[in-house]
Amino acid sequence: MANWIIRWNFNKASYSPGEAALVSFWMENTGENPLYLSNLELIFDFGTYNLESISGMVLPRENNF
Repeated sequence: MANWIIRWNFNKASYSPGEAALVSFWMENTGENPLYLSNLELIFDFGTYNLESISGMVLPRENNF
């Protein structure tokens, strides 16, 4: 079974309409098997954003940006 923790950080507490946000993500693999992240979406009240450029493998007991 896979176990993971995803952490994120926005560069500001709030944004104005139309303003671009900078978000950082870290994925920690707390399990014993490699994980592969292929799709990540952010779902807000005003819409869903598919982050297509985010993917990759996280080995067991690793934390990747």
